[in-house]
Amino acid sequence: MKETMNTGIESEVDRVHILVVDDEKELRDLMQEGVERSGYECSVASDGLEALKILQKKSADVVIADIMMP
Repeated sequence: MKETMNTGIESEVDRVHILVVDDEKELRDLMQEGVERSGYECSVASDGLEALKILQKKSADVVIADIMMP
């Protein structure tokens, strides 16, 4: 399947799915915006449990996680 990403570059592969996990909403939102502007699919979670629920429904190619979450 050919698809044009936000960057205008055509891709022969499915979009990469990136999961962002951070307890700080402002950082989550900022990272989600950057990931999506780069043409990737992005999901966000505020904690590990929410991230696991997302991963049960859809696998992620990359997980970006805050290692200092409570």
